[in-house]
Order: sequence, then C-alpha cells, then structure tokens
Amino acid sequence: IKPVYLDLMGQNRMLISGESASQSTTALKAMAQLLLSREDNHVWILDGDGALARELGDHPNLFYAGGADGLNSAVKELYDQLSQRDEALKDLEDLTDTVDTEAFARQYPQICILINQMHQVMEQLPEEQAKNLVLLCAASGSLGAIVLGAAKAADIGRYMCAENLT
Repeated sequence: IKPVYLDLMGQNRMLISGESASQSTTALKAMAQLLLSREDNHVWILDGDGALARELGDHPNLFYAGGADGLNSAVKELYDQLSQRDEALKDLEDLTDTVDTEAFARQYPQICILINQMHQVMEQLPEEQAKNLVLLCAASGSLGAIVLGAAKAADIGRYMCAENLT
C-alpha cells in the first residue's frame, strides 16, 4: 500500500485516474465520507453510473445527482451558487485594495464536488452545462469549493473538465 498525501486546502481540485477496476470510485467514497464528517461541508456527488451514491446512503449535507436531468439541475445549481460567490468577491475587490480570499471563502459552507465516472457525467450533460462544469472545475478555489473527479486514464484528454483537475 502506498500512502497518498492530499492537501485539500492547498490544492482544491484533483483527478483520480486509472484503468477500469482501479478503485477510483472507492477512493472517492472514502473522500466523501471524510468530507461529510465536517458539518460545514456540502458534498455534491455527480455520479455517472450511480455506484457512489448507492454506497454512501443518506446524509443531511449530501446532495446526489445522477441521470441526465439530475446532473443538469445539479450543475446549474452549483454554477449559480458559485457565480453568486464570485459576484460578491468582485464587489469586495472593488471596495478594497487587498482581499483575503481564504477569509472570504470561509464565510460560506465549503462546497465539495465529487465527480464519479466523469466520462458518463459529461456525456449526459447538455453542452451548456458541460461548459459550466468545466468552469466550475477551473474557478473553484477562491470561491470555497473543492472538486475531486474520477476518470479513466484514456478519458483525460477527451474532457476539459478532467484537464482542469490536473
């Protein structure tokens, strides 16, 4: 067993990659359980095949999205939430010369977005929401969000979302 060091405060996005049966869903499940142990985390599971949600069960701060309609709604909601934070951050930046983005982000619950079976998620999203998911992956840090994704190694180059997590 090889230990892995993850600094979710320092690096707010990460991609777990491997071939089929590489246990990436198991790794995301462990991360979700860890993140759910803190009351101030809101964990969003975008699940291409439903495996992760079935294993996690119910939790008051767990939001699950699967299937085309559920994924579409979840990405729209996440994009709206982070857009509101982005507008508030820009307003704050207009008022002062220096902004402590970490202090700003701590004013909100941390949003933790876990994307399981990324290729299936991206294929089920309409083009606009797929683009929004790419933007979420790229802009998450200063807005109090972390994004963890699982994808097959062959899919990394196919989806900009995966590239934004590396």
